[in-house]
Formats: sequence, C-alpha cells, structure tokens
Amino acid sequence: MTATMGLGDLVGRSGDLKAELIEFSRRPRYEQAFREVALAHLGEERVIGEGKLIDILDRLVLQHRLRNGQTIVEQFVASRSDPLAPERDMLLGWRDVVEGIYEVVGRDGEILIVTNLVDELTYRVHPNMGGEVFRVLRPRSYLVARLVPMGREWLVSGVIHPIARSGRKVAYTVAAELATTCPQLVFRNPCLLERGWELQ
Repeated sequence: MTATMGLGDLVGRSGDLKAELIEFSRRPRYEQAFREVALAHLGEERVIGEGKLIDILDRLVLQHRLRNGQTIVEQFVASRSDPLAPERDMLLGWRDVVEGIYEVVGRDGEILIVTNLVDELTYRVHPNMGGEVFRVLRPRSYLVARLVPMGREWLVSGVIHPIARSGRKVAYTVAAELATTCPQLVFRNPCLLERGWELQ
C-alpha cells in the first residue's frame, strides 16, 4: 500500500484501523479513563447494552482527554512504527466528531446524503460497515449518529439509531434539545455562528 492512497482505499482501511484502535484502548492503562467516560454517559443506567458500550468506547478513543491532555487516538497514531500519512491524517481527523440528528436526503451510489438538523449542514457519508446499513434508510427518514471526517467526506463512527419518517416530531425535538444543551454543535455552521453574533 502506498502513501498515495485514494478515498476508496481509506474507506476500506477505516474499519480495520478502528478495530485496531479499539483493541489498543483495552490496555490496562486506559481502564480508569473508560470508567470516567462510562460514568459520565450512563447516568442512572446500571446495565451497559451493546449500543451504549459502542458509544462509550467511541467517545473514549476519539474525544476523551487523558491526564496528559492527549486522546487515545493520538497515542495510537504515535505508537505505530511507520504510519502512512493518509492513514495518520484520517485517524487524527476522527477527533472532530459531529454528533447530530440527520435527515436522509438521498443517495449518490453507495454514499448516503444527509442534512444535520442541528447545524443545517449537508454531509456525504460513505458506508464503512457494508452497504446494507444504509439500504434501510429511506429519504425523509432520520438517524441519530456520530460522523467523523475523511477529507471532505464523512464516515459513521459508532451506532446508527434510525428514526422512521413518522418520527419527524421526535427527530426535531431531539435536535432542538441538542442545540440547546450543546450550542457548539450548532456553530459548526459559519452562517449560524454569524447569525448568533448578530443576535448578540
């Protein structure tokens, strides 16, 4: 594999790299960090289901700052003996997670085109878990998901929670709650940020 990897090569490698990253995070030195992230996101829950566990691990490896200020994905990249530049850049880019409630706009081949109800931006999402995952998502349906960048395109990171077309009211309610509790998600959109400054 060369340093001139194309987008398709990176999509193909993303699943293997994510699996290696999760395995790396199982080292004993990260046990306390896992407990901290789990405690912060479980709330009153006492049992960790599979979906919740995946979500916790995703937050742990990509976003949680360790005591030295680094993330696990940064330490994973540093531990690799001879990382290819495109893979390194992709992995480090995954720290920029976009959480949201997305409306399905349509498809471009296997690529899913969605609009984030929180920041009102459109995302082109590549299937990194097999195309079957996207086939159940119909236009004007919704999904709760975490996306990570791959250049100007995006990948799903973690679990997809689909919402049927009939759940429009639920989708917009969840999006409004996210926008209120996490305004930084809204201001990813420079137009909305400018509007916010004007309102101030």
